[in-house]
Amino acid sequence: MKQAYNFLLCLAALILGILLESIEPLGITPLYTSFFISSVSTLLSLTSRRKSLQLTAALVLSLTTGHLVFALHTQVLKQEQAKLSGHYGYLVGLVASKELLQHPLYQEHLTVKLEGGKHTKLFTGQRLHGNIGVYIKTPTTANIGDKILFKNVAIKPPSKKITSNDLSLARQGIVATVFAASKYQYKILERESDSLKATIWQWRQVLYNRFITNFSPLSAVYSSLIFFGNKQHALTCNLQDKFALWGLSHYLARSGLHIVLLIAMWFIILRLIPLNIRFKNFFLCLFIGIYTLCSWESISFLRALFVFLLAQGGLWLGREIKTLHLLTLVCMGMILYNPFLIFYLDFQLTFGLTFGLLTFSKHLVREDSRLVE
Repeated sequence: MKQAYNFLLCLAALILGILLESIEPLGITPLYTSFFISSVSTLLSLTSRRKSLQLTAALVLSLTTGHLVFALHTQVLKQEQAKLSGHYGYLVGLVASKELLQHPLYQEHLTVKLEGGKHTKLFTGQRLHGNIGVYIKTPTTANIGDKILFKNVAIKPPSKKITSNDLSLARQGIVATVFAASKYQYKILERESDSLKATIWQWRQVLYNRFITNFSPLSAVYSSLIFFGNKQHALTCNLQDKFALWGLSHYLARSGLHIVLLIAMWFIILRLIPLNIRFKNFFLCLFIGIYTLCSWESISFLRALFVFLLAQGGLWLGREIKTLHLLTLVCMGMILYNPFLIFYLDFQLTFGLTFGLLTFSKHLVREDSRLVE
């Protein structure tokens, strides 16, 4: 149990490093130097038998890693924003995601992976990369994988420091935002339905529509939110407002608990089938994988999914499973992949509450065992 708390201290040091770097940037060169020194110190501490020295070195390395990771992500973001800033006669890219909006001005949001210079010559003469978010006033017929062209668009130059808007964009993997107020500003150049991502998206949309059409409007919106994690239903806003009035909005959110309930349900069913435990775990992972493909992602959903997959991998290898270790590992992985997540409430709540419940349950079990003795 002590090792688990040491692991948590390293996670706290990693988050602290990101927060400090966001408040006062130190620069890339000093961070590389300190990261190298702390890495060497951590390796040297492993030769010592003093646990306190090893823990101190690991905490310093985690703190430095947090500084460096946030600085690198911020630098890449600012460089991409600087390359994209300016006025364009047209931009070309592939549709990476599509989301319907309940907004008075814009009804659709597209994430477009730019292909500047590959098929057309831009006025800047640059080959552009990165994802942009496009807000469109009138809904399009674009699907995932389609090649789309936007005419007469402008991208604002970036600010010198990281802003809340930059954090919001970077959290979604987007470099900049474009607004298309007229339907004449965009045109679909090519339809793409052969790629794997496009096929999965189309299959998910067909499955979702068939499932929803068999219910009444109210049941459809409940199923859309709770089972699929899809917030794009037309009645979602009205329903969320009513639940928010009573402080019950969290009941509409698809969380990691839904994965736990599905796993428990299928585990009970699989117990009735005379199969080897490895085959049962394989079928369980297969079912959860299919459910993931046909539903919309969220932070809490991904947290539960990754913990479950790591636990199944440990069971398959015959290793001891400690949920607190796995949760810490998943949290570290998500932060290293996208350090901007820690500034948002959904990430803070899903991991903070889960860590709190796990820690509380450990102490509760200890107290019960003492009472029994």
